[in-house]
Amino acid sequence: MRVGSVHHDSYTGATLRILETAQTSGGAVTVFELRAPEGWSAGPLHVHPHQVEAMTVLEGALELSCSGHRSVLGVRGHGEVSKGAVHTARNVGAGPLLMRVEFRPALRTADLFVKMFGGAGRRPPKLVPAALRGLVESIGYRDEIRYLWPGAVVGALAGLAAAAAVVRGQLRP
Repeated sequence: MRVGSVHHDSYTGATLRILETAQTSGGAVTVFELRAPEGWSAGPLHVHPHQVEAMTVLEGALELSCSGHRSVLGVRGHGEVSKGAVHTARNVGAGPLLMRVEFRPALRTADLFVKMFGGAGRRPPKLVPAALRGLVESIGYRDEIRYLWPGAVVGALAGLAAAAAVVRGQLRP
């Protein structure tokens, strides 16, 4: 992936523009702009075990839920998530959200997000719930992200998604 490359998530309607990567920053930071439609969410609660995440809202409104506290960030609002802090975020504005997001250190975060935006390999079918799709797409990136779902819940959701695919004729039993 290149600095300046743009990746569109056909499932959520969000767009990612890469501004800085591990390669261009000497491993210090990954930076991107995320444009997300009304109703977008960063998915279920998760942690970045080795990174600090910083978000600055450029347009719209972002609700940041972090370590049990919720705050709404408007234009020029800034939020920071410490290493290992349980969090998620969502667009709570009446229109699109545009924000600048930084992860320090960079690790393989740019690769992860490009994969989650459909730019690297196959993705789970759209009928798979977004939260489970994110979990599947993040396999192999445990240094970058970990979802806080109990294993039994993940297994049950995976089974339901597979059953739905069979019913819809997208998979063979």
